[in-house]
Amino acid sequence: MQTSPISRGRSLVPALCLTLCLLALSLASGAAAAGPGPGFGPGPATGGYTGPGPALMSVQQVLAAPHDTAVSVKGNITRYLGRDDYSFTDGGGNVEVKIPPHAWMGQYMSASDTVEIQGEVKKDRMNTRIHAHRIVKR
Repeated sequence: MQTSPISRGRSLVPALCLTLCLLALSLASGAAAAGPGPGFGPGPATGGYTGPGPALMSVQQVLAAPHDTAVSVKGNITRYLGRDDYSFTDGGGNVEVKIPPHAWMGQYMSASDTVEIQGEVKKDRMNTRIHAHRIVKR
């Protein structure tokens, strides 16, 4: 007659824990390989919308736009201001841009590079800035 692992003094908990840990690792590695998810992500593996985004605007138009307006600007990042904040110019005006790490998409850029930034206008009592969702070297 066969005995169960529990009746032989062994617990199923370590085996169950190992199985769950391996399952969690395989799910996490699959999600990491797939990329950041739908949207303007890099490469075909992420999928998402590929049509046009917001029309290009000047910095002056951005400064006059309402809070949370979707914007696209083309110009140069001129200076690092600290944390995720940068100064941007299109030649006709300057605006502060917050560029979180994911928006760089692994690209490196200098002040001499022309870039296109897509994001949204953020306004508070003191200033207007762009919160970047995507930045592309042009």
